[in-house]
Amino acid sequence: QMLETAFFSIIVGFSTAATISFLRSLKPTGYFFNQTIRDCIHDCAFTLSVALWALIANYGFPNVEVPGLLVPENFAPTYACCDSSCTRFWPDECHFQSEPWGSRPWIADYTNLNGK
Repeated sequence: QMLETAFFSIIVGFSTAATISFLRSLKPTGYFFNQTIRDCIHDCAFTLSVALWALIANYGFPNVEVPGLLVPENFAPTYACCDSSCTRFWPDECHFQSEPWGSRPWIADYTNLNGK
């Protein structure tokens, strides 16, 4: 199952890149009606390609699990207030603190896989 998912993800990734390249190469050709339509396809190539391959991956192959981004239900700041009396966002009320408690590092730790 894991190898199937990995292989399929690689195929979808490279296919998306190939489709982007193909759509962007249509700009100087004589295809479609006029230059305005070719410019629009060229400008939207990334979005069109990602949408196309997302649909193919999700509906064309429903038995293959495709990993995606987990989006939280509520959007909130990634920092915490300096204490419980905080009523505004940091750093307005935390002038004595150089950075918020629990801030994220600039460099990702690829060895931390959250127990996976």
